Amino acid sequence: MGGGGGGKSSNESSGQSHGVTQVILPPWVDKAGQENVAEAGRIAALPYQPYEGTLVPEFSQTTADTLQYMLSNAGTYQDQYDEAGNATRALMARGDVGRGDLRQYMNPFTDEVERRAIANAEQVGLGKAPDLEPYRRAGPVKLDHLAGPALPPERR
Repeated sequence: MGGGGGGKSSNESSGQSHGVTQVILPPWVDKAGQENVAEAGRIAALPYQPYEGTLVPEFSQTTADTLQYMLSNAGTYQDQYDEAGNATRALMARGDVGRGDLRQYMNPFTDEVERRAIANAEQVGLGKAPDLEPYRRAGPVKLDHLAGPALPPERR
């Protein structure tokens, strides 16, 4: 292995606001750098050579087995899908399918929360948002015995 050595530096100033720094590298570092630049120039001069190897690796056996299972069982539930579709088409042909009311199936709490959220969003959109300035002036939120945020004096 070649011996190491540190670089030498010197600062020269002409008395103005700028300086010049010169770094003198050991000969072995300079030689290696010149060789690297020469090799980079040689490689850059070569014509483009596209990669000719495998771009996508082969599937593992587990993946191949899974794909085969999916192909083999693709129509397993087709009879059930056909039955549901046929039943829906029969109801439509008879014309006795009424308009559904989703609210019958909603959780009343969730329905009320959504109704209020939509109403509040509509009020904000119309520029009728509630006045929050007293809350902003009140400063940081304080908890009174874990009962909730403290209100400004004029709202207590």
